[in-house]
Amino acid sequence: MSLLTGIVAIAIDTMLPAFDEIRMTFGLSADSNQTSLTITSFFVGLALGQLVQGPLADRFGRRPVLLVNLGLYTACAIVAALAPSLGFLIAIRALWGVAAAGPRIAVYAAVRDLFEGDDRARIMSFITAVFMITPVVAPALGEALLLLGSWRWVFGAGAVLAVVLAAWVFLRLPETLDPNDRRAFDSATILRGMREVLSHRVALVYTMASVFSIGSFLPWLGSSELLFSEVYGRGGQFAFWFGVNSVAMGIGTAFGAVLVRRYGAEAVARNGTLALVVAAGGYTAVAAAASGRPSFAAFMAGAALCTTLQTAVNPVLFSLAIEPMGHLAGTAVAVVGTISLALGAVLAAVVDNFIADSMLPLAVGFFVLSSISVVPLLWLWRHPLPGDLQPATT
Repeated sequence: MSLLTGIVAIAIDTMLPAFDEIRMTFGLSADSNQTSLTITSFFVGLALGQLVQGPLADRFGRRPVLLVNLGLYTACAIVAALAPSLGFLIAIRALWGVAAAGPRIAVYAAVRDLFEGDDRARIMSFITAVFMITPVVAPALGEALLLLGSWRWVFGAGAVLAVVLAAWVFLRLPETLDPNDRRAFDSATILRGMREVLSHRVALVYTMASVFSIGSFLPWLGSSELLFSEVYGRGGQFAFWFGVNSVAMGIGTAFGAVLVRRYGAEAVARNGTLALVVAAGGYTAVAAAASGRPSFAAFMAGAALCTTLQTAVNPVLFSLAIEPMGHLAGTAVAVVGTISLALGAVLAAVVDNFIADSMLPLAVGFFVLSSISVVPLLWLWRHPLPGDLQPATT
């Protein structure tokens, strides 16, 4: 399951070291941030694709959705490798994101089929922790492929992995959706399911918290390579330090799963987000004092702390958002995932626009967006209602 969610990271992190070559291929300036649009468009496709993938997973099951979309993922990776222009690459990346939405939906829906409550939050955290291994390996893989060939080779790695995982799904993965729980695939049923998710206040509160939490994190993916190259002159070390940061994120996420077992998902979500606000505030103060160019050690330490806290908290937010939606798990995962990723990507694009020769916008983005994300959590904590985590319908 972690590897199936990991193909999202493979599609993103392997290409980060290739940004310089992509800029040269398409005639962009060395400090151009237009390459970040290949990340943003992927996340938009990933978000919007879930609106279709979720109802399909509720109608036909988790396994067919996995197999079909792994095939589409492979095709998109191959076409992206042949892209004749940056605009074409950005467009195919959006379709690639749609394909990646299938495995994401199917995995989380399968976890929702099999686990409940804090157990589900813990399992999702552990899946995310193992998933964090991918960003450790992916940039190094991208660097190795660049040594062997051009940036176009990098996309081939995603196609190969998708084929391997499709074979594993075909041979080994059983269907987890009970036949009695299959839902019709028509507009009325889909809209009714979406309306049910959005009208449940717990699902809505945790979804909105996730929107701003994800928005605070995505600029690290989209613009960290530019900061390494242009602000710190360490472009050649990017893959190594990005991997080190990902290890910290994985450890933090695994520790979050332990805390869920001990204190419960709600407490971890609320207090973890508050901790992120405090950490991001300190990071912003350090960055501002150094006019947006603190020492490399301070830059990395602050980024590691903020990204670790965010990735530890977000799987818990997601789990709590879909907790009351057992009877329409695929649709719930789709709605929550679409809203959080799409709006989060838009917020991240705004932050990316300000990142050029200073890392201060990155720190400010972490602080402002995480501060907003904690507001609905504190409101729900102060205004609980009996049965908040019960299913919306029987």
